[in-house]
Amino acid sequence: MPSSRGSSQPRDQTQMSCISPPVPSGKPSLLLNRMDETVSNISDMAETKSMFREVLPKQGQLYVEDITTMVLCKPKLLPLKSLTLEKLEKMQQAAQDTIHQQEMTEKEQKITH
Repeated sequence: MPSSRGSSQPRDQTQMSCISPPVPSGKPSLLLNRMDETVSNISDMAETKSMFREVLPKQGQLYVEDITTMVLCKPKLLPLKSLTLEKLEKMQQAAQDTIHQQEMTEKEQKITH
């Protein structure tokens, strides 16, 4: 999609503008980043040339165009059960086993008497 030089829309996805941190004088600066990509041949990687032009507005608001990209992070593996939960389950199982054994011994004693 062709665009003129004064248009706020980028020619393609490689051209965008962003706001830099405020300069010490207190005025925000607007950096226009224009990237032109050329590929010489199949064996060469794409060469990227960028030109930065700084614009300091004297008044008014700044307009920002930004392209969001996904950031891939290392996956965090969480245990299915925590150690504390495993200990509590073991204690509960042991308590149930002892109760079951006590009930069995009581039944045996009632049968023998």
